[in-house]
Amino acid sequence: TNGGNNWDIQTTNIVGKELRNVNIIDSNVLYSVGFFETIIKTTNGGQNWNIIRDGQIGNGNSYWSSYFI
Repeated sequence: TNGGNNWDIQTTNIVGKELRNVNIIDSNVLYSVGFFETIIKTTNGGQNWNIIRDGQIGNGNSYWSSYFI
């Protein structure tokens, strides 16, 4: 909410996986990616997260970053 000067802890339904990247679209829409094919998205600034992809721990690719054109 202030250009990243302060951060609030947000929770997701992703358990036991490290998230590696946050891609900020605007003040409400953010994507995050991580280990074992994890992709999540929020449309309300991180209050709630929607799981786009949630692979099984120990299987699949891990994502280190995301980019949008």
